[in-house]
Amino acid sequence: MDIYILISNIINIFTKIFFFALILRIILSWINISPYNPISKITYQITEPLLGKIRQYIKPFGMFDFSPMIAIISLQILEIIANRILMFFAN
Repeated sequence: MDIYILISNIINIFTKIFFFALILRIILSWINISPYNPISKITYQITEPLLGKIRQYIKPFGMFDFSPMIAIISLQILEIIANRILMFFAN
């Protein structure tokens, strides 16, 4: 039973870190920081695999890129589903 709670906590931590990396990437894109900045590089390396996959299916509309928003919503939905499944097995 404790293993399910541990896995749930790991999923929650992962999604929170990814969420904050996405928010940081959005903010960094607004202030137009150098792509060679270490913080910019780290957030790009963390978020680009998922955002790149999303962009394959949903292209940016002009200067609007909806892939971070779709990633955040998808991440939250997956977190809720995974936690509910794990809590079902924990009981």
